[in-house]
Amino acid sequence: MASRNAFAELPATGEFFAALGVQPLLGRTFNPASEAPSQPREVVLSFRFWQSQFGTDPFIIGRSMLLDGQPYSVVGVMPSDFHFGPRDNDEIWPLLQLGPSEVRPPYWIAPFGRLKPRVTLAQAEADLSRIAEHEQHLFPKSSYDRVSIVPMKAFLVGDSRIALVTLQGAVFLVLLIAIVNVANLQVARASARERELAIRTALGAGRSRLTRQLLTESLVLAAIGGTAGFALAQLGVRAVLTLAPDALPRMSEVRVDSRVLLVSTIFSVLSGILFGLVPAFRGSGSRIGQGLKSTTGSGQPAARHRLLGILVVAEFSLAVILLTGAGLLARSFDRLLSATPGFSPQHLITMQLALPDARYPRESQVADFYRQLLERLEALPGVHSAGISMSLPPNLLALQNPFRNAS
Repeated sequence: MASRNAFAELPATGEFFAALGVQPLLGRTFNPASEAPSQPREVVLSFRFWQSQFGTDPFIIGRSMLLDGQPYSVVGVMPSDFHFGPRDNDEIWPLLQLGPSEVRPPYWIAPFGRLKPRVTLAQAEADLSRIAEHEQHLFPKSSYDRVSIVPMKAFLVGDSRIALVTLQGAVFLVLLIAIVNVANLQVARASARERELAIRTALGAGRSRLTRQLLTESLVLAAIGGTAGFALAQLGVRAVLTLAPDALPRMSEVRVDSRVLLVSTIFSVLSGILFGLVPAFRGSGSRIGQGLKSTTGSGQPAARHRLLGILVVAEFSLAVILLTGAGLLARSFDRLLSATPGFSPQHLITMQLALPDARYPRESQVADFYRQLLERLEALPGVHSAGISMSLPPNLLALQNPFRNAS
């Protein structure tokens, strides 16, 4: 679980914010001329970092803060709705100052760009592949000869699209079951009131008057149901955020807002109108005589039985589909819990650590630090063993050095 005080340091070049098309809330973004290593270091803060660490100080612009042991000048604060990253951490963007490259890849920089109008991903990927082929020709020892483009949305949300689509499908099936339930109730209600409506029509009540009455009743019920559903949705979202705050990328942005309220209102009104018209059409017009002859519980026409049968079959079919999907998901979840990762995760604690280059400029200093860290960890009471790795499963991090032996 990510801590509310954690923050992500995301170095960015001078054109980063301009490429994303965003403007700061306070101050300015980077000046591309400041990318030279000889220029003063600059940093842009996210709104949440500015709020949590500086108490929304309005005079934050120009202040200095230490990052990795180096002073950085705060030049801007981004709006509250701007985030860039898959996690829900507070973010800061120090200016990335790069000198001339001294070695060939591997590279650690992730480039981002905005496509020109009417340029497709396939065209952009073909252009970049030609550039990669040219680089491969100039540097044949390098193995970076292929390029792939990932849309920004896929980069930010990762593989959560499949989970969201599955969840949306389940919600849609539940909605269909609810609609069929309401249709069943309305048909039964229309059957029970058919004689009443027929008598009112015979006594002089106009069709429009009966329709208004039935629509009013149906809309009131729809409004009550929509309000209750909206309240339950708010409680449900709060419960999910409390129980699983990191279940999906940018989970903290999930909320029941005005758009959800608008969609709920539209569905409530449409359902109220649709199901309110059913008894209105069944209790007026040419059905007056039939309604006067009918009695409750007997004499129901075959068409009504067919309609109720169709609705029952549809509801049962949707319920079977939903239960089958829920069973498959439960089975998959049980397999994930019982899967063997290849090591024993019991009583295992992990942490991430990065050393600032300013305090540890030489490799020997870094090696000494980690050696002392392991010795102190292993000396702690209750610690059986300790180790250091660049990656933990199931990250499957693989770094390749494309250099080749010339001999």
